[in-house]
Amino acid sequence: PAESLVTIPSGVDLTVFRPGSIADPQAEGLRLLFVGHNFRLKGLHCLLRALGSAGESGLQAELTVAGGGANGAFKALARRLGLASRVRFLGPVAADELAALYRRSDALVHPTFADHCSLVVLEALASGLPVLTTRRNGAAERMESGRQGLILEDPRDIAALAAALLGLQDREKLDGMRAAALALRPQLDFAQHARRVLAWLTGA
Repeated sequence: PAESLVTIPSGVDLTVFRPGSIADPQAEGLRLLFVGHNFRLKGLHCLLRALGSAGESGLQAELTVAGGGANGAFKALARRLGLASRVRFLGPVAADELAALYRRSDALVHPTFADHCSLVVLEALASGLPVLTTRRNGAAERMESGRQGLILEDPRDIAALAAALLGLQDREKLDGMRAAALALRPQLDFAQHARRVLAWLTGA
């Protein structure tokens, strides 16, 4: 029965995942971030193709890929698309290094095929980082498309993803998304999540 169900949204550590300085509006190019371990499931190949397509339309951007997945095929794809100099693969990163990456980036791009609730999206939003993700990500329920970022219908829609990347070049729009992401911080607090779980467990 509906009255027997309790929904408790996930949270993140706001002392670790916090905002940094706003990107220089005069900076050349976007600093895009992808974080994940299963690169294919999370849509990295779609992102690389969209990055190549958007580049043909004038997008100036660099992509940092963080995560411990097998990356040989994706490096090869980046080379075939002429993106080798614009895509950097870091491998696994520690939580403090990841938090710093969020603060140094302009947007997290997470075009996933399946995610119950991507923690990296919540971490990015808590850091004031606009997010591009898909409807197939439960974390998209914490966002409003066009406010804290953009929610795409299908990661295989390369044209839509490329258009979204091109739209991020509007620094005024990007700053507005950053402000909207920061406004979500109180709702993303792991301490609030823990209190609600404890109340449910104890019947308080």
